Amino acid sequence: MLNQRIVTALVISALGLAILFTFPAWAFSLFAGIVLLGMGGREAARLSGVDARSGHLAYIALQATLGAAIWFLLMPGQVQWILVPVCIFWLIPFIWLTSAGTGKSTRGGWRILKLCVFLVILPGAWIAASWLQLLDPWLVFLLLVSVATGDIGAFFFGRTIGGAKLAPSISPGKTWAGVLGACLTAPACTALAAWLIPGLPVTPLMGAGIALAVTPIGIGGDLFVSLLKRHADLKDTGTLLPGHGGVLDRLDSICAGLPFFALVIWYLVQ
Repeated sequence: MLNQRIVTALVISALGLAILFTFPAWAFSLFAGIVLLGMGGREAARLSGVDARSGHLAYIALQATLGAAIWFLLMPGQVQWILVPVCIFWLIPFIWLTSAGTGKSTRGGWRILKLCVFLVILPGAWIAASWLQLLDPWLVFLLLVSVATGDIGAFFFGRTIGGAKLAPSISPGKTWAGVLGACLTAPACTALAAWLIPGLPVTPLMGAGIALAVTPIGIGGDLFVSLLKRHADLKDTGTLLPGHGGVLDRLDSICAGLPFFALVIWYLVQ
């Protein structure tokens, strides 16, 4: 299983970086939309309790329509008007984590609420990724460095130190030691990347500070998807990625961090 995870991760990383740096902005945005709004939208519908294929397709169409409308109305010159509300909206998933049993039902009003939450956070992540890549692909790379090295730090610190669980009722494997590891490795590696990459509007010290702020947000995004998986009694959000699960299993932290990271970059480039 570990070897399968490593091979899948390497393939995904190589393909993702190739697309990030070689695709023109419109093609990257289209690809990101297929992944986040299409594949991610289907998994979000499933997590929310929609089982019918027709329901999945309808929800994907709704995600794509909303994303396209925002793109043509606000991109790229007024991107802040979507990033700010999306960042504020993330308070709902984060507060939800404090009451893991709330909304366990995937029917009625709770199903609608979950669908609405994803209808904000997925297009928000897509807009942020598209805008960052349009501005400079290296900015997207910088965020990926932050998230990936934070995950690595969390894994090794959590496995080595162990100790108190972060959220045992949601994700029993996560520990406070892992959070500490993520908050140490992500800023250090992001600062190094910001120093090595020329032309970024981010100094190494800024990079470390941004990573330190975004890392807990990414952990919160990971926990929120884990919470909804428990509500839906699912081990993974999907089966697309061997050894990793679905798209949202891999991109939950990135989806959470993207709008916050993009908003900071928007502020720096004004």
